[in-house]
Amino acid sequence: MQKTTLFLVLVALGLGGYVYFYELKANLPQEETVETDSEEGLLPFEASQVEAITIKKEAGETLKFIRLETVESSWRMKRPEGFPAKESAIAFLLDLLIQDSNPKTFTVEWDEIEAYGLKTPFSTIEIELNNNTTHRILLGNPTFDQEQIYAQINPLDNPQPTIYILPIDFQYAVERPLSQWKQPLPPDFNSEQTESNESPSSDSEETETESNESPPSDSSTEEEE
Repeated sequence: MQKTTLFLVLVALGLGGYVYFYELKANLPQEETVETDSEEGLLPFEASQVEAITIKKEAGETLKFIRLETVESSWRMKRPEGFPAKESAIAFLLDLLIQDSNPKTFTVEWDEIEAYGLKTPFSTIEIELNNNTTHRILLGNPTFDQEQIYAQINPLDNPQPTIYILPIDFQYAVERPLSQWKQPLPPDFNSEQTESNESPSSDSEETETESNESPPSDSSTEEEE
């Protein structure tokens, strides 16, 4: 009798779990995925065109990187602190954006994007190019199998939301700790030289401003005497 009761309980639990996950999946908007035939990368630009990268996280943290022409590093972190950026971390993110890919896409209504974590994306990537163009990538929830991630690309350019299914590597690329964005400094690293290359005119402008604001002290002393 006890074995029969235990068996019935296990069957009931199994059916309950199946119904729960079935209903959970059914509550998501129906997806009709479309595979693109384009041989271009995810975004229409080359790595050499990128001048700045900004990563805005849901928690409020913002990271910004700019391209420099220096010996020590071609990329520099501007926010949250000034520091040479780690080349491999920047390259990994850029490769994801420009690599050849045919992502699956589907369209939904605006009131359905919350189901994919895109009403409040956990991270937004902004790419500034040398032709004054900016691209935005919004990253949302991972897919059910945790192997891909839902995203939107330049959402304001589309009258109806288009959802992209991208590699989960995008999440890894932006969620790395701050220390992994920093380039280890060599023993002979010259931070003053890097800063002067970054803004060569700042020192001269400040010097000129100070000279205009402060008249010579000797002449004023003579007049008082």
